[in-house]
Amino acid sequence: MANKDVVLVIDDDRVDREILKTILSNDYYVVEAQDGQEGFDFLARHEQEVKCVIVDIYMPVLDGYGFLNKINEHGLKIPVIVTTSDSGEETQVKVLAEGAWDFIVKPYNADIVKLRVQNAIMRTEFFAFKKLKYIAEYDTLTGIFNKDKFLKKTRIMLDNNRDKQFVFIRFDIDRFQLVNSFYGVNEGDRFIKYIAMGLENLANQRNNLTYGRIEADVFALCGEYESEEEVFELIEKHVEVIKSYNRNFDIVPNFGVYFLDDLTLSPNVMLDRATLAAKTCKGNYIDTIGVFKPEMSARLEKEQEIVNEMVQALQDEQFIVYLQPKYSLETNAPAGAEALVRWMHPEKGMISPGLFIPVFEKNGFIERLDHYVWEVICKYLRKWIDEGLKPNPISVNISRVDLYNPGIVDFIIGLVDKYNVPHELFQLELTETAYMDNPQVMKQVVSGLKENGFTVMMDDFGSGYSSLSILKEVEVDVLKIDMRFFDSSGNDGRSENIIASVVRMAKWLGMPAVAEGVEKAEQVNFLGSVGCEYVQGFYFARPMPIDEYEKLAKENKEKTVSKIVDATGVLTMDKLWSSAPEMEILFSNSVQASAICEFDGNKFTYLRTNNAYKVLFGADGVSEGNPLDYIFYEYKNDVLEAFNNAVDNDEFVECQYQRRVQQGKALWVSMKLQFIGKIGGEKSIFIANLADVTMQKEVENELRKLKKVMNGDKNKPKKLLVVDDSELSSRIIKDIFSDSYEVILTKNGLEGLNQLKEYKNEVAVVLLDMVMPVMDGREFLERKNSDEDISDIPVVVISSESDEGLQVDMLQMGVNDYITKPFVAEIIERRVKNVIDYNERFRRMVKEYQNMSKD
Repeated sequence: MANKDVVLVIDDDRVDREILKTILSNDYYVVEAQDGQEGFDFLARHEQEVKCVIVDIYMPVLDGYGFLNKINEHGLKIPVIVTTSDSGEETQVKVLAEGAWDFIVKPYNADIVKLRVQNAIMRTEFFAFKKLKYIAEYDTLTGIFNKDKFLKKTRIMLDNNRDKQFVFIRFDIDRFQLVNSFYGVNEGDRFIKYIAMGLENLANQRNNLTYGRIEADVFALCGEYESEEEVFELIEKHVEVIKSYNRNFDIVPNFGVYFLDDLTLSPNVMLDRATLAAKTCKGNYIDTIGVFKPEMSARLEKEQEIVNEMVQALQDEQFIVYLQPKYSLETNAPAGAEALVRWMHPEKGMISPGLFIPVFEKNGFIERLDHYVWEVICKYLRKWIDEGLKPNPISVNISRVDLYNPGIVDFIIGLVDKYNVPHELFQLELTETAYMDNPQVMKQVVSGLKENGFTVMMDDFGSGYSSLSILKEVEVDVLKIDMRFFDSSGNDGRSENIIASVVRMAKWLGMPAVAEGVEKAEQVNFLGSVGCEYVQGFYFARPMPIDEYEKLAKENKEKTVSKIVDATGVLTMDKLWSSAPEMEILFSNSVQASAICEFDGNKFTYLRTNNAYKVLFGADGVSEGNPLDYIFYEYKNDVLEAFNNAVDNDEFVECQYQRRVQQGKALWVSMKLQFIGKIGGEKSIFIANLADVTMQKEVENELRKLKKVMNGDKNKPKKLLVVDDSELSSRIIKDIFSDSYEVILTKNGLEGLNQLKEYKNEVAVVLLDMVMPVMDGREFLERKNSDEDISDIPVVVISSESDEGLQVDMLQMGVNDYITKPFVAEIIERRVKNVIDYNERFRRMVKEYQNMSKD
């Protein structure tokens, strides 16, 4: 019937129907009926499509009461909301007794109507199942099919149309990360949604077309076509649609086209072939459409040969470890080396790493190869130590695949300790690409390695699109600068300025820099002039067998070699407020929210904040006054403790807290602090990096709720907690529910919170007053919602405040329902029962879905 959920509005007053349609039509497909009989007839024909019914009480033919009786007689399970201009309690009690889920009093308040309808729909079992099914089949950002569902739909379409021609198209956006870096992640998400909407529009105009989001900025579609010219014209039109989103983005889509010559192929193979075609034009801004040709399969065959021989090659030790020295520009002597791997095939000779490394990264074999290389290096370090050579550190690479091993840090520690090698001699290199694949995991790995005395290097720094933000997120020890920045063909000095800025920035952060890929004397001279400490490249030495490196190390044994980890030069105090270009690069123009803070032991203030801070919090921080006023009470001590810990810590100190921003909205914030220095002996200066982790917290909370439901207690909660300072109200509630529940009475929010924590697994629902001494209802909700153990326990507000704005505010804070005092026993009993029943239905639905998934 419609892509939107259907809401049936039954009212004999045309004006009232139009008002409700105007309020709801943006979110729902609204169907109108003039009386109860017409509405029931429609519902009987479309029971599965209709998600909620809004019905007036007084109508001709069949009134609201009659409508409720008919749906009860026929066993129709549909949420019904009754509307009436009669605000009397007798009417409300009667409609609830007849089976209505809720009621809305005329004249309508748009926000309350929307929230009541939303809550009613969310209580249905169908919604719970639909939500779980949606997650499994649809991309959560765009709402279109995910990769698996798209490929399944494509298979069905092809099987049903064997007599037609089809084309498979895969496309992405070249340098999409630039959009996120320069315009922000939110803008990048909006762009992705826009692309998905364009595909939806295209599908509406054509027959036999499937489409979906594969990952990130990668999309694919498969559709019927008449001629190849038609396909290219279609792509050109689609390119214009994409580019029209924002001409300032300089958008360059890359297309891979595979004209299907065999409809029986797996859609996965079709996607692989379209991907191969797309790679032929990656980075080519003129020709952005690649067409699959049969010879491209030769590459796949090469990859298959590598896969077939890789295990035997590792067993036969065909993989040889080479070392490429890193030279100190201070002494012109080796200060360590990087371990690289070469494949010496007995028949094919040397196989280039550019051929086998990408294949191993794709199939996961790189993890086994990395472990082999790491053990070889540990053996040699132990050998050199035993020979009394006092070796320099050797660095090894960690691939993105290694990061997916949750025990990677323990594995490295165990391997190095197995050979009794000092941790500082075994260094590790990670790339920006690995960070972009899984930033949270990489941060955890780096933190674990540093805590155990390992030196961590950021390899190929500057080759990605988010270098500065990565520096702020990942606390590496050394920067390895990609010398592709150094372009001697130009004479404007831009590449030199970039490298000089990166080197100076590394010094401010207390990190030495290693320039890799150095091949010419002019590069060496320039790097020395801007303060780069170390270089690596063909100018000094190519990768060499380990025995040659041993000889080189012995020849330079008498030279004083500066260790890479002995960096000097940090960010000085006076630069913190500087408007110099260097400071603008590091601070003001950063895409991450940052601030300079002053702390006196009891409170902190912001002295300077960047533009990203203003975007995140809606204010500049300095004009906000005392930052503690915006932080939720239970996290204030954690934040102050983080500042105190950072004073005595050379590393970043991290804490997470919840705070309010404009319009009362709450955000979860991750704050990293680094101590800079003292002012006047009593006050300390810090740099704070702040990030919004609200979505992550919400996802964790939802997953925790689902897990709790799946592993929940066998016994249903049997306690009902009342948080109200009114003895009369509390006594009435206890009389109403004492036959079914053990009622716990508390007189303020603090007492109620303590009881809720104590009986968290036994409380079915909380009845909460808003105005109380010690701790009011709003603070109770904030502290409850921030506690993972009790955040999912439902709350019904009981308050003498009838202001509609307050009701909307409470519903937006996650309150399950709102009842105004003085209340009627039947009303509160029905409302509370609805809330508890919904929770129990949702628990059953999740368990049923889990059992279905297992089957």
